[in-house]
Amino acid sequence: MNIPDDTKRQSPDNLPINDLSFMSAQSPIPMIPWQSQSSWDPERWRKEQREREIKEWKSRLKQFGAICALSLFIYLFLALIVMLTVTPEAMSNLSDEHRILFIITPEVKEIVTITGLALVVFFLFLVAVITISFLLTIRRSATTIGREIAKGNPGRHSIMLTIGGLFFAMLFLTTTYYLVIEAGGVEPSVPDYDDPLWSQVYLFAMASVWEEVVARILLIGVPLMAFDIFLKRKRRLPAAKYFLGGGFQFGYIEVGLVLFSAEMFALGHIEGWDFYKVIPSAIAGLCFGYLFLKFGFYAAVVFHFSFDFLRIPIEFFGESSIMIVGLLTLLWLACGAMFFIYYSKKLGSFISSELLRQSQPQKQG
Repeated sequence: MNIPDDTKRQSPDNLPINDLSFMSAQSPIPMIPWQSQSSWDPERWRKEQREREIKEWKSRLKQFGAICALSLFIYLFLALIVMLTVTPEAMSNLSDEHRILFIITPEVKEIVTITGLALVVFFLFLVAVITISFLLTIRRSATTIGREIAKGNPGRHSIMLTIGGLFFAMLFLTTTYYLVIEAGGVEPSVPDYDDPLWSQVYLFAMASVWEEVVARILLIGVPLMAFDIFLKRKRRLPAAKYFLGGGFQFGYIEVGLVLFSAEMFALGHIEGWDFYKVIPSAIAGLCFGYLFLKFGFYAAVVFHFSFDFLRIPIEFFGESSIMIVGLLTLLWLACGAMFFIYYSKKLGSFISSELLRQSQPQKQG
């Protein structure tokens, strides 16, 4: 079969070997002259390889942290179920009891005694706040925590991972702290919890909520509102914002109030514990204040709940749960060492960059 000459000229196969003009029009890959290509830099390649490896390790560590956080919240959900299960018994007994509400000055000052129906209603309020706070944390983290577990998403942590990370770091720090002082021959005083389970549930529910009211709302939110009103630092926020927290930037005043609240919170524990409780309580107070300003009152309540209700499932289920809780604690301690380093570096970076930047005079435009 004879092919017309003009058809041959349109076929790339019939072009001279040194005629590559058709590639510039048809090929999706642009032609780059070899003179324009950069030479291979082994040092740059090694640097990029290290950056990829570091990023991959960060992703894996974040996955590990997210899995640990999920295990913590599953355990806390069990503690929440125990609290709700014991609630009817607690209500029945509290109707014949009287309990005291207090503030921190930094001494614990009694302000009012509640009894009977008022005490029962107050306990139901505590249970409701804890339950709503827990469910709100789950709802606001559900999508993000899933991505963190699946892919180790880089970037901002979910609320569940933040609470879990701070919990693990504090668990690691507190365990190490008490092992060190006990190795030095010190026997720190620890309150005896021999009360019935319903009484322990009331005590820890009150601590999880009321201590956050007196130490975070009264010592951070209310003073911050006063500063914003009298100093006119920024646009006036709704009053509820200062009571519920969340969404605040960390300037000198906010950091100062967090430090003040943490110190008052720590000193308030001397009476029930001893002086050795001050250091871990002060560091925990910093975490509470951070969560209150960053996410809101509910996040601080859940963080407090995670510590105070840690032993409640053991009390409810007995010795059969000790081994499981022990294995979980070992997992959380390992995760805690990682998060302790992470948050220590983050705190150092915040102090050295953010606060110093705010202290420098602003350039005039």
